[in-house]
Amino acid sequence: MADDSLSTVYLLIRQSPNKPAWALRADDELIWEAVLLDGRLLTFSSLSNAVAFMQPLILGGAHIGVSKVAKFRADVVASWNVPTAADPSPTGLDTAAIGMLRVDHTAAEPPDV
Repeated sequence: MADDSLSTVYLLIRQSPNKPAWALRADDELIWEAVLLDGRLLTFSSLSNAVAFMQPLILGGAHIGVSKVAKFRADVVASWNVPTAADPSPTGLDTAAIGMLRVDHTAAEPPDV
């Protein structure tokens, strides 16, 4: 983590099946994958930073499959031993360098209300 003072970070998540919580069935296997760029897990210090990263990509027509932004404790993310990229810029982003890392959705923090 770039900033060890952060207690939580936000990750861009692709959920499968891509359904709202109320539409999920008991037999649906919920899979979450977090976005990697050049093998580094994209982490964001705030929800607004994650949205600011995604907005120009979406407006530019890039489709990387993100269906949600989820909050995780920073120590949980650090325990995955995956290199991170904190608050990256979308400028010049090569979508061919995008990958996914399967993560445990039960490790996420409850959404802010």
